[in-house]
Amino acid sequence: MAMIRFTVDGKRVSVEAQPEMPLLYALRGDLGLDNPHFGCGLAQCGACTVHLDGEPVRSCVLPVSAASGRTVTTLKGLGTRYRRRMWPRGCRNAAIASTAG
Repeated sequence: MAMIRFTVDGKRVSVEAQPEMPLLYALRGDLGLDNPHFGCGLAQCGACTVHLDGEPVRSCVLPVSAASGRTVTTLKGLGTRYRRRMWPRGCRNAAIASTAG
């Protein structure tokens, strides 16, 4: 087990987990988030998509260790006051569209 620290939707968090555990499990199980969702588990459907330092990734196959020291933004986080200040409206809408499928 390792202590892994990262930022989710503007909030600093830490989880104690096996480094190879999927990020999705840490977000939902350890941190209690209801977003992202579990879909196919094969990185094909996009239900688990989050942004890692601004780039869309499938959290069901990304090891939690890959998020260490980085910024994770969930779809819910795109609509927060924190993210609104950082993203112009057109960029935010494009990001949502790009992760939708």
